Amino acid sequence: NIIKILILNALLLSACEKVVELDLKESKPNIVVEATLTNEIKVHEFYLSQTQAFTESTDRVAVLGAKVNLKDDQGNEYTFSERENGTYHSPRMRAVPGRLYTLTINYQGKIITGQSKMPNLVNISGLAQTESVFFDEVRRNIEVTYTDPENQENYYLFKTQVNGIPRTK
Repeated sequence: NIIKILILNALLLSACEKVVELDLKESKPNIVVEATLTNEIKVHEFYLSQTQAFTESTDRVAVLGAKVNLKDDQGNEYTFSERENGTYHSPRMRAVPGRLYTLTINYQGKIITGQSKMPNLVNISGLAQTESVFFDEVRRNIEVTYTDPENQENYYLFKTQVNGIPRTK
């Protein structure tokens, strides 16, 4: 009986492998913009890269030599300077809630634009620390309490640090 069970387990636990051929169409690379604009007075970093074929490396393909410009609806204009590896820096600035921002990128003669309105600030009404156990590991979490304005589509990003080091878990 034990031999039958072992043989049955071996058959059940052995994996079958089937090669799947994907018919992926090639397409022209598109520009990818990774950016966060905040109301902090600082140098803001934007990252420009290009999409690539599914079968290519997952390394980011930096966009070099682009002209990056940001303008608000009050006529303020910010020209970003190119750094390395597709990174572009603004001058020291702060975005203002309620203003409409237009990003213009000129890359190899092609003009790419996008617009976004910075939403108004939402006040935090409370912060609390909680603990949870996950696979014998105690995790400390921060709970943020706020009132989300009705009839407004909002997105929130919370970045936490422990002793000045960004938290990744």
